[in-house]
Amino acid sequence: MPQLLVRDLDQDVVDALRRRAATHGGSAEAGHRELARLLRRNCARLRLSPYGKRYSERRRDQP
Repeated sequence: MPQLLVRDLDQDVVDALRRRAATHGGSAEAGHRELARLLRRNCARLRLSPYGKRYSERRRDQP
């Protein structure tokens, strides 16, 4: 299974992710997986790139 390592997160982001995991009764790792799934699903639904531009804007920018 692929892995993802994210470096140099702000401490407040790390703390918020840990609090979210504790609130939902799961591990931080499981919470991160769920957030990644939600991001992918919502980007696809809204036709957004995970990098911030709408699909139509990316297509327009291409030669």
